[in-house]
Amino acid sequence: MARSSTASRLRQVNPFRADLPRSVRTLQAGGLLNAVGNGLVFPFLFLYLHEVRGVSATTTGLVVGTTGALGLVVTPLAGVLVDRVGGRPTLALSLALITAGNVGYALAENAQTAFAAALFAGAGNGCFWPAQSTMLVSLTDGRERTAAFAMQRVMMNLGVGIGGMVGGLIARTDVPATFQALFLGNALSFVLYGVVLTRVPHVAPPPRASAGEPRGRY
Repeated sequence: MARSSTASRLRQVNPFRADLPRSVRTLQAGGLLNAVGNGLVFPFLFLYLHEVRGVSATTTGLVVGTTGALGLVVTPLAGVLVDRVGGRPTLALSLALITAGNVGYALAENAQTAFAAALFAGAGNGCFWPAQSTMLVSLTDGRERTAAFAMQRVMMNLGVGIGGMVGGLIARTDVPATFQALFLGNALSFVLYGVVLTRVPHVAPPPRASAGEPRGRY
């Protein structure tokens, strides 16, 4: 009995379950493309700006920190946007912003341009996870969600690993164009994710509670 129960739990969290909705598997395929693109640039942004573009280490650190800090600020606002328009439009906005940010990094030759790119990328990152996670919830029922979110993490880790390995083979500090190719490749991965997103159905957000209806504590 214990062995049967354990096998049942493992089947529930298996991220490659064939019975997951096709829309979920399509969304995760786009997420894999996106994660490969992220892996191309995650290890190399600091190296690119400091060693290749000559931006000081302190300023480069501020550029990198700007992306994360803006993501923290934007994430709660993205939640409000998801509630109003739904996960798919918000995710599409996120993909557009991050694409612009990566193109900006590819073209950056000074700190000012790099900061501008970081603003776009940070805003897009802040919208990404609330939107994608909301879509996973809306496309699954309670029995499928554990596997769907497990699949999300597997795709992200697999993609970043593949992208990092490929990026390490391409990047050369004496050839700036190799870094530009990485950032443009990441931008392309978000464009491709946007194409995949058109194959995922839009689920409208539930109607908002009226003023007289009780609301949840959160």
